[in-house]
Amino acid sequence: MSEILSNTQVYIFLFIIIVLSIISIALKKGSLIIKIPIKFLIGGLFIYIINFFAEKVSNFTIPLNPITAFAVGVLELPGLILILMIKYLIYPL
Repeated sequence: MSEILSNTQVYIFLFIIIVLSIISIALKKGSLIIKIPIKFLIGGLFIYIINFFAEKVSNFTIPLNPITAFAVGVLELPGLILILMIKYLIYPL
């Protein structure tokens, strides 16, 4: 089943590629005014994806709020570990 892409699909793919290119350039060369909101959104998206797949496997979730999104987005893996330590070691409910 080979399907030829329509013009609309090609334009959507090109738009996505351009947006991702702009984001990567902004993260490499941009100022903090541009970097922090983008990392904030990436952190929130990362937590959302983890929760989406983890809920299907087990009862494991990470709270998704501005503080956790900021911690994971700006601190990256250490931020994720920090959130998990706070949730499961300091305040295990």
